[in-house]
Amino acid sequence: MIADGMGGHARGEIASNHALKYLKTNIYQFPAIDWEARILGVNEEIFGLMARSLELTGMGTTLVGAEISAVGTVFFNVGDSRAYRLVDGLLVKISVDDVPKYAGARARSHEITQALGGRPARGRIFPHVSQEAPLKDDELLLLCSDGLSDMVSEAVIHDILMGETDPASAVRLLLQAALDAGGADNISIVVARLASE
Repeated sequence: MIADGMGGHARGEIASNHALKYLKTNIYQFPAIDWEARILGVNEEIFGLMARSLELTGMGTTLVGAEISAVGTVFFNVGDSRAYRLVDGLLVKISVDDVPKYAGARARSHEITQALGGRPARGRIFPHVSQEAPLKDDELLLLCSDGLSDMVSEAVIHDILMGETDPASAVRLLLQAALDAGGADNISIVVARLASE
C-alpha cells in the first residue's frame, strides 16, 4: 500500500501514516477481501481524529494498494496514486484517477475529487476496488504516488520496468527518472515481482 498525504492540507503526513497503520492493524476486523469496508473505516477514523483536534482539520491522504493471493489480485485506490501491472510486455493501469476532467486541458491540475479525509466535514467517498486475475510468474506490479506518474510518462515507466526485472533496481531507476524530471512532489514507489520457482 501507498498513502500520499495531501499537499496544502493540514498534517497530510499524519493522515497518510494513520491510514496505513489503521489498515494493517485492523485488517482482520473486516470480511476477507472487503477493501471497500476497510477503506470506508479508515476514512471514518481520519474524520474522528480531526473532530478531536482542530489543528488536524482538513488533513487527507490518497491510498492505493493490492492484495495478492493465488486466486486473484484485489486492487484498491482513492485519489490519484496509481497501480499498474506489467504483464506480457504491456503496462496496464488498474487504478482509477480521482481527478477533475477539464475540456481541452493538456495537463491535469493537482486537484483530486476524493480522498481519505481532505475536507473539514465528512463526505461520502466511493473507493475503487477491482478483482483481477492472479499475478503471473515474473509479472511486475507497480504502486506509486503522483510524484512519479506526474513527472514520468507511462512510456518511460514501461521501458524502465521492461529493462529491469529486479524490483529494488527498478525502484531506484524510477525514482531517478522522477528526480531528473524535476522531482516536484513526494515520490513513493513500490515494485513487486512474483518470482517463478
